[in-house]
Amino acid sequence: RFYVPHWSQPGLLPRDPLRGSRIERVEFKGFLANLGPAFRHPAWVQWLAQRNLQWVIDAVEFTQLARTPERLTWNDFRESDLLLAVRPGDPSSYTNKPATKMHNAWHAGVPALLGPEPAFRELRRDPLDYLEVSSLQEAKAAVDLLLAEPDRYQRMVAHGRERAAEFTAEVVLACWVELL
Repeated sequence: RFYVPHWSQPGLLPRDPLRGSRIERVEFKGFLANLGPAFRHPAWVQWLAQRNLQWVIDAVEFTQLARTPERLTWNDFRESDLLLAVRPGDPSSYTNKPATKMHNAWHAGVPALLGPEPAFRELRRDPLDYLEVSSLQEAKAAVDLLLAEPDRYQRMVAHGRERAAEFTAEVVLACWVELL
């Protein structure tokens, strides 16, 4: 058995560092089927709006990908402040899903709120890697925590940059060379 990490998002555009620790925009990037229904509900959008936060769903249905790829900006984190990725259903059933969203968040300098999936947990080394959320209430608590503690936000960004070094193109290439 061999482990080779996935490549990060091609052409990734990191978060603008001038945004500092302010949180104004929470994003989901992926296919709509991979977003828990609670995060597609107007109540989530309203709750965020009460905190002056914008909810951005950068997504399409899987079947529409070939027809509308120009609508997607999965590589663009320049205005992202938080990445949310919580899938529907039983997280233990996602054993075939990679930790790409976590790698991308680290490379982009964006703290992530991630579901309790095996890939994320397998790579977790520190509480600053990401905030695990499995429900709408936990996601709300995580957002409130980061709003109240800008220092924690900055520590997560710095820690993510350190972890990203483990998943650079050069590191992934070396894994492939060793495997082959």
